[in-house]
Amino acid sequence: MPKNILVIGNYGAGNLGDDAIFAGILENIKTVSGEGKQMNVFVTHGGKRTSTKIYQNVKKVPFATSGFLSELKRKLKSPLAKDPWAVLPQIDMAIIGGGGLMTDVESSKAPKIWLSQAKKCQKMNIPYLVYGQSVGILKRKKSRARAKKFFNGARAIHMRDEKSKQRLRDLGIEKDITVGTDLAFNWLKKVKTPLTQKDIYLLNVRLWPTYSKEMLREEVEKAILEAERDQLKPVMLSMEPFNQTELNFLRSFGIETMEAPCAHEAFKAMQVAKKARIMRLHAHIFALAAGTHFSSISYAPKVKDLLHSHKINEDHILKVNQDFLKAYL
Repeated sequence: MPKNILVIGNYGAGNLGDDAIFAGILENIKTVSGEGKQMNVFVTHGGKRTSTKIYQNVKKVPFATSGFLSELKRKLKSPLAKDPWAVLPQIDMAIIGGGGLMTDVESSKAPKIWLSQAKKCQKMNIPYLVYGQSVGILKRKKSRARAKKFFNGARAIHMRDEKSKQRLRDLGIEKDITVGTDLAFNWLKKVKTPLTQKDIYLLNVRLWPTYSKEMLREEVEKAILEAERDQLKPVMLSMEPFNQTELNFLRSFGIETMEAPCAHEAFKAMQVAKKARIMRLHAHIFALAAGTHFSSISYAPKVKDLLHSHKINEDHILKVNQDFLKAYL
């Protein structure tokens, strides 16, 4: 059994959905490793102070650089800054966790970044699990080649939806692939408590390259009219409280904007709402876990894949997430 585990991903970067994913990974590690067993969890952390309760009992390491220029910038910014890879000699196993890391739509650098993390592990003979990920659109030939190397190098692969498994097969990945669901569900199931619903219509949108601000404005204005028709108070929910550009856009509608400081508070807000109109993937996941009636702004394949494949009432799907780890912890 590994004693020291490094969880690699986009955690602690101010995105409450990613915080919830890490909470799910941590919950599953605790469940399958059992009580009384010594296991240290390290996590790559971006330094943003969101969901601090989730990260309080783990050892945070800075985001790892992925190339010569990024390493040079790190050293110029703070010559005494801790080497993000200094922890690797202590690590027995790495988990490269969800969510939708492997796509080049939002950032063309993403496949390169995550492959570089995997190569560092391989160089130190550290096995890595790909856990709870989804695979999005890979438009570039280089991206597809990098993704193939990344997944072929993994000790085992766990996807959060069937469509992602098919995309890996299309890439030529022949390894066994387990399919479960988004890891945040395991944590949400644990922290869910009975709450009384209020006359609230919760709104959530995000700025996205393929959705113009005009399109988003139309979506929000329609939802505000629907809320008024149903005699509900429209409330905007921010799930990325350090994204000032997005916050300014959300505030521009002149309705109450909830800037949740942690995933716990965002989930509670979803639980007490009677209805929701939502865009972000983890707003959908929070709504499904809360049992809140919602309509979807499906802006990316990962949202469609989730809604197509997920059956929240079937506990065995959540158990698959934990069973995957049992063979390795």
